[in-house]
Amino acid sequence: MKNFLSQKKPVEVSSDPEPLTEEDKSDDDLLDREPSVAAYLGYESDVPDDEPLEDLTVYMTFFQWPEVTGIGAHGFAMPLVPCSYGDHVGQWVPYLYTSTDASLACYRECQGWPAVLGDVKLTEGRGKVHASVVRNGREIVSATAEVEGDSITEMDFLPIILYKEIPNIDGTGTDVASFLTSTSKFMNLDFRAGTGTVSFPDPGDDPIAELVPEEVTAVVYGSMDDEYPETIRLLEPLP
Repeated sequence: MKNFLSQKKPVEVSSDPEPLTEEDKSDDDLLDREPSVAAYLGYESDVPDDEPLEDLTVYMTFFQWPEVTGIGAHGFAMPLVPCSYGDHVGQWVPYLYTSTDASLACYRECQGWPAVLGDVKLTEGRGKVHASVVRNGREIVSATAEVEGDSITEMDFLPIILYKEIPNIDGTGTDVASFLTSTSKFMNLDFRAGTGTVSFPDPGDDPIAELVPEEVTAVVYGSMDDEYPETIRLLEPLP
């Protein structure tokens, strides 16, 4: 994570993205038709001393979507890394693991999410939660949590920042290279908080293992509906 934050060029996030109108939307919008199951684990990781963000919490997230328009049921997992430019704050997604070919094509080729295939599991029983990502026979990420207490029905979510690149046919350049920012419309939230752990049991050379937690500071687990995108806009086309 130290290399990522110190080497990547800051990206300006739009401070006032325009919501999509009904005319802008189509049947291909990623609307989750049933409550999805999600787990968020927030933790502190190693970051440079001169990083300007006040909140340096990385969120490791796991999702199971039972139904998504145009893609179908699938699971995915991704870390959310805080980033900023000026007064604008967002979350960068450096890695994403998704469980089906259809979701892989949509996330990576269509939208620019940095997706690869991985088996994402998320189970819960009697308040105990286990989540994992398995890729090429190796357990890349493992997380456990115990949650209880009152239902959490409201949460704040920062916009996502994506880098989309499509190389040209001979691989010597790019047909598309741009930064995007997007938000989701989350509804019917039903989460509970608790404590947990995050580890990287057998990552091999997978770079996600660089996001080793120093301390897990928060865990939430539950369900919600997600209409994506609520807003999306181009930040910066690149030459």
